[in-house]
Amino acid sequence: MKILLFGATGRTGKIILQKALNDGHEVTAIVRDPSKLEGINVNIIKGTPYDKESVNKAISNCDVVISTLNVSRESDSPWAKLRSPKDMISRSIQNALEEMQENGAKRIIVMGVLGAGESRKKLPLILKIILSTSNLKYAFDDHTKQEELLAKSDTNWTVIRLPMLTDEEGEKDVIVKKLNDNTKLNKKINRTSVARFILKILEDDNYYKSIVAISNK
Repeated sequence: MKILLFGATGRTGKIILQKALNDGHEVTAIVRDPSKLEGINVNIIKGTPYDKESVNKAISNCDVVISTLNVSRESDSPWAKLRSPKDMISRSIQNALEEMQENGAKRIIVMGVLGAGESRKKLPLILKIILSTSNLKYAFDDHTKQEELLAKSDTNWTVIRLPMLTDEEGEKDVIVKKLNDNTKLNKKINRTSVARFILKILEDDNYYKSIVAISNK
């Protein structure tokens, strides 16, 4: 398939990129600094998904959009200053949806977060307090906006809500929870498992127009 990947230079995006290429997919990436992907067999558009013109240039002939975007901060601290716009995720997804409508592409898969949408009320109290007092709230709010945009679209979208991401190596078994079922998730998932799951469901219509949550077993 021809994949347009948002966030290809991020920690999870880099893994998705390499695995997609290994699987024989053709990948286009929108990046601010093309040198970060030097030597990799990827179609590069210099820019940002936040900019509609960049998305317009990148999406031609693509079959699927994959987004690993987040509202980034200067460090992992919830109180660290924002490094990207507060609406980085939702604006980029809005650009993708508009260009997909013009281009004819129907499939879009996005990384989300446990705590977006109606799942916010299920968060532990301590995390709710941190969200209300830190810059972490902007990412959670924008992930919710992303879900709302996708739900209103006529695309075959999938939102994958994630718990804490780890850099542990190797693919591990994954637990999948759909909305309103009683499946119990664990608190973490490694990025390699996320990447493999995303690529596994590229053409799986069981996940069209749905929100799922995943974790490692």
